[in-house]
Amino acid sequence: MIDIMPASHVESAGLAGSVDAASPGPPCHWRLVTTIAFRCCFLYFSLYVVCTQMLSALLHTPNWGGPNFGAGPPVSTAVIWVIRHVFRDYRTLAVVGGSGDKMYDWVLALCLLVSTALLATIWSVLDRHRGYYPRLHRAFRVFLRFALGSTLITYGAAKAVPLQMPYPPLTRLLEPFGNFSPMGVLWSSIGASRPYEIFTGGVELLCGCSRFISC
Repeated sequence: MIDIMPASHVESAGLAGSVDAASPGPPCHWRLVTTIAFRCCFLYFSLYVVCTQMLSALLHTPNWGGPNFGAGPPVSTAVIWVIRHVFRDYRTLAVVGGSGDKMYDWVLALCLLVSTALLATIWSVLDRHRGYYPRLHRAFRVFLRFALGSTLITYGAAKAVPLQMPYPPLTRLLEPFGNFSPMGVLWSSIGASRPYEIFTGGVELLCGCSRFISC
């Protein structure tokens, strides 16, 4: 026997089905590894941008005159303490300078990693019932895009002119290669070729502009 439903019942059933299909399902949760990784990345890269010259580029401060939290207390106090008491290095340190591979810079990165591990542990304990951060994730991606894009544009413009890496002087050419720092080798090799420096600056500008366009 064929049971024929009234038209009103059919319409109400179809409406209910459409409402169920349109209604959002339960919020998805990230895997535990993904959640912990996001917390660590959020903390580390945020601290890195704030404690390096990337903050000056992000704020569009001329001549890198913006705030440098990585070179002043309490950050510098902690970094110098680690250098003195952990690595037993009592030499006079260069905190601020053109080189990015100084002892201070490497220990600063180490301190940021340790701080990230501690803060991520505290965050995970206090917020252990929350398994996903959709809004914070979107805002963090925009923040990283602007921080990276502004830094690429700033350094790219300095090379495209070119001004960042000058041609090595005679004293540099006569200096033994073993005395060069890794960054000194980079600057001298790129500065020796003006077309290559302009080319690398153009690539950096292109990549930096693409970060803003894709936002």
